[in-house]
Amino acid sequence: MLEAAHIQAYNEAGSFDVSNGLLLRADIQTLFDLGLISIDISDMTVVTAKALKNTVHGELNKRMLCFPKGTESKPNLDALHEHHRSFMQRQEKSLVL
Repeated sequence: MLEAAHIQAYNEAGSFDVSNGLLLRADIQTLFDLGLISIDISDMTVVTAKALKNTVHGELNKRMLCFPKGTESKPNLDALHEHHRSFMQRQEKSLVL
C-alpha cells in the first residue's frame, strides 16, 4: 500500500538516505515519479499537474503534508525544491503545446 519515493532518482545523484525519500501511497508514488505530483516547499503542500485536474488525484492539490516529529525524518528541502522546479517546467511546456 505504501512505497518509498526517491525525491531525486538514485541514478541521478540521489541517495538511499531517508531525507531523499517520501513515504507515499503506491498510486501517489507513481504520479510523483512521473512528475504529475510535486511538493511546493513554501507551504509544504501538494501540487498536481493540470492533467489530473478532474480526477480523484486532482483533489490532492493544495493538501498539506504531514511529517513525523523530529528532524531526522524530514525530506531534503533542496531536493524537493528541485523536483518542484522540474515539475513546473514540464507544466509550462504542456501549456505551450
